[in-house]
Amino acid sequence: MANESQNQDGNPLENFAAAASQELGEQPISLSETMVEHVAGGQVSLHQSGVRSLQASALRLEESGAGFVRAGTIDVHNSGIGVAVARRMTLQEANSSVVVAQEVQATDVRTLALFAARVSGNISTVFTPVTALLAGAGFGLITWLLRRAFQNPNSAQ
Repeated sequence: MANESQNQDGNPLENFAAAASQELGEQPISLSETMVEHVAGGQVSLHQSGVRSLQASALRLEESGAGFVRAGTIDVHNSGIGVAVARRMTLQEANSSVVVAQEVQATDVRTLALFAARVSGNISTVFTPVTALLAGAGFGLITWLLRRAFQNPNSAQ
């Protein structure tokens, strides 16, 4: 609690939540309407909160946001995640940049890239195997054209 006086501009609960995460380890952690840097615990629940990085055995996000998440199981409702790595994920009305999981169940989910062994539900991804192949081919073609355009005409080919 001594750090609270040093960080008067920030949320005083941030220091408390960070200290609680370090002290409790595998104990359940529940945060509501809080912003924290890092959370680590057994069962973690966030409601209308934000966290930069999170590691847990089980995670529940409700109307929250997280940067990097690593957990055994993740349950997301109306939230956003930057990068999520899990064995099992259940997503409802969620946005994510990258999802990596063994099993994903989804309802109305948007993601940039999805890497999963089993997927069920409605997921919209930007990078499918076809779009990734086309992006790679386009990058290769542009690189080749630029090299030819800026190649010295006196150099041997």
